Amino acid sequence: MGIVARYLSATEKPEFSEAAATGMGLIVTFFLSNRLLGKTIVIIKNVVPLPAKKIFYYSNQLTKMKRSIKAILLLVVMLVSFNAKADHDQVITYDQLPEVAQAFLKQYFANKVPLVVTVDWDDYAIRYSSGEKVEFDKQGNWKEIDCRSSLVPAELIPEEIKTNINATFPGAIILKLDRNRRGYEVKLNNGLEVEYSPTFQVIDIDD
Repeated sequence: MGIVARYLSATEKPEFSEAAATGMGLIVTFFLSNRLLGKTIVIIKNVVPLPAKKIFYYSNQLTKMKRSIKAILLLVVMLVSFNAKADHDQVITYDQLPEVAQAFLKQYFANKVPLVVTVDWDDYAIRYSSGEKVEFDKQGNWKEIDCRSSLVPAELIPEEIKTNINATFPGAIILKLDRNRRGYEVKLNNGLEVEYSPTFQVIDIDD
């Protein structure tokens, strides 16, 4: 398919993403706030001339605040790190797709020109110059078929969905087809999105 992979060389310096920079900033903020609250507690205990009960009360409140801030910042750092990982797409060659995915594409998109093939921690994706996009899971099974400027191959649309769409939205064309454990979802050329259960019952219609 003639798609060339892009790899970092041993001498190429990696760039920090915005998510990574945000995570580093949060870590620094955590340590600074941790030290600041710790010093505040020491000041309350040793400097401020308050009754013993009030000193204990304020010290206790600041300690609780310190623990809450610590938990929140650690959670935010984890979420930022997860998103940075999830958003990291690596460009690969067509031949690096699972064999199941390659066979699928040769059968249904043989006349399309591949633009780029990527992989991340969860799936593979291929984009074509004409606008189509197909996503696969790690085993090579298709997850999403997005045909913005063409049609989803009729052979891939379950008969139950085709029957329902033809009866409910006569003349509508399916531009996008998703499938997952919850069932199927289609996007029509009239802007509507219809979601089906695994048994092909309509469970939601969204415009």
